[in-house]
Amino acid sequence: MAGEHVTDWSGDAAAAGFEEFDSGLWWRLGYSALPPLLGIEDGADRTLLDLGCGPGEVATWIAREFRATAIGVDSSEAMLRSARQRAGDLPVRFQRGEAGATGLPDDSVDAAWAAFLAVCLPHLEGLRAMVRELARVLRPGGTAVLLDSHPDTTGTDFGDLVQGEPGATYRPGDPLPVRMRRRDGSWERITDTYWAGRTYDEVLSEAGFTGIEHHAPLLTGPDVPQRWSAAATEPPFLLVTARLPDS
Repeated sequence: MAGEHVTDWSGDAAAAGFEEFDSGLWWRLGYSALPPLLGIEDGADRTLLDLGCGPGEVATWIAREFRATAIGVDSSEAMLRSARQRAGDLPVRFQRGEAGATGLPDDSVDAAWAAFLAVCLPHLEGLRAMVRELARVLRPGGTAVLLDSHPDTTGTDFGDLVQGEPGATYRPGDPLPVRMRRRDGSWERITDTYWAGRTYDEVLSEAGFTGIEHHAPLLTGPDVPQRWSAAATEPPFLLVTARLPDS
């Protein structure tokens, strides 16, 4: 789901390299927050959508830990191959689709999330199309969560992640330079798209979502690695939750 300036994750090399990133911070403050926000602490008999699932780590984890049926959709066949290998016999399936065209039926999922997908969309219309698609496939009363980089902490060094340049100002749709640390300690430079919090609110409201809320988890506890110390006072990620009306 690449565009004019964003990094292309669709090829084999990019898919393999994606799994080499040190994703501990992402799990601690991003992915682990999804189940309670989606209301799936016990997801039995619920069908969930991971839009832009990549190599399927999150969808597989949720299917295994929360007894839910998960569907992962991504535009990259290389990512989907990794996802299918990871899933094994769990109740999760993966299929090819676009951010704005999943191929799923109307009203077919109970809850959905898109993790770090909006930042891979370089144009506002693409973001609108993604949110409209979430609204189409969700059942009435369904919940959606958008998880992305926090627009108010660009330039902050979070140890394994720096989103934007220190002191720089970004407007919605601007290219956002990002540095991410690999497990071997080396760094990778990629390019995302900057979206403001108000932009998420606007596109969700336009698509018919209500009850929009922002969540910005901070690290707490005695076991915070020193390199992540900035995340104890500044949030690296923003989770935006929204709900469709019941009817």
